[in-house]
Amino acid sequence: MARDNTKADSPTLNRAMRILLVEDDDADAFTIKRTLKSHMRHPCNIRHAAWMSDAETTLRESTDLDLILLDLSLPDTHGAKETFKRLENIKDKIPVIILTGSNDRDLAIEIMRNGAEDFIFKSTIGTDPDALCEAIDFAVCRHKNFRNIKERKHQELINKDKMIEWISGSALEQDKETDKNDDTRKH
Repeated sequence: MARDNTKADSPTLNRAMRILLVEDDDADAFTIKRTLKSHMRHPCNIRHAAWMSDAETTLRESTDLDLILLDLSLPDTHGAKETFKRLENIKDKIPVIILTGSNDRDLAIEIMRNGAEDFIFKSTIGTDPDALCEAIDFAVCRHKNFRNIKERKHQELINKDKMIEWISGSALEQDKETDKNDDTRKH
């Protein structure tokens, strides 16, 4: 059943969501693209890379991606953990959802503990396309909220540092003034 495309706005404002799909299997890539085009609540611009090296090139050249859909079994990587690790520097900037044909729940949990936003089994995409679409919407919103909280906490620390400097500076000025008064009284 297709989602009602009229109810929700894009979580990335009023534009198409920009997704990098990293998937080497043509049939899986076709299914995922078709699912996104027919079931997402907002339009998607999908860039496709079949190799991790192509994905890394795209990530170096593009600063406008909203999400990465990552297959863990790529021809130019050695295992699921290494595939995800190659995105180590990007996962804090762009949410990553893992796509896999493996039903290894322990692997899913481990990779999510290392920073993936979600983990979707490819076998569910054809039977429950909304699962992928909802995972994308939630991942983008969660990532945006986390980034906003992180920025707000960083600003709070800066403000606290300024307050401490001001108080310390005021205290130092008071100490200097007290020392001057003590020196004046002695003379």
